[in-house]
Amino acid sequence: MYFARIKNIKLHKRIRLGRSTKRGFTLIELLIVILTMFLIFTVGMANYRDFQRRKALEGAVSRVKSHLRLAQEMAMSGAKPADCITSNLTLLNITFQLDSTTTYSIHGLCTDGVTPALYQHFGADYDLLPEYPEIEITGPSTVVFNVLGKGVVSNATLRLTQTSTSAITDIVITKGGEIN
Repeated sequence: MYFARIKNIKLHKRIRLGRSTKRGFTLIELLIVILTMFLIFTVGMANYRDFQRRKALEGAVSRVKSHLRLAQEMAMSGAKPADCITSNLTLLNITFQLDSTTTYSIHGLCTDGVTPALYQHFGADYDLLPEYPEIEITGPSTVVFNVLGKGVVSNATLRLTQTSTSAITDIVITKGGEIN
């Protein structure tokens, strides 16, 4: 009887102080927290992957535009490939050439005024594949920039396509030489 009274006093103190006799979380509470964290993680990863793909396409477009501007600048300044300089040839134009759906190069067309014009390579092939494996370029095989800022031979549109999402971005080169 004495022990029962002590037990009732301890129980009464716990109830009065607002303490519960249970400790920890129930299985349902833990499952709800884990499920909520999983849903947040899944939505976040999907959004991050979409963001990453958009940025890859924007990066490839920026890279191709910068190389188009390089070819344009070479034509405007009259920069010649090394072979044209050593052979004392005249530069006719600079060509941005698509070699495949992922590679392109820049060439100079030089002549001595007598023999037919010769394409001279500037020594660099540009490949999108290592950095942008899902990006392909289509369009005219060559974009010809005339020397001394005389624009391009004809309007051209290069289309960059992201194969995994089918997202498309066009780069337009106008006859006046503007690259958009």
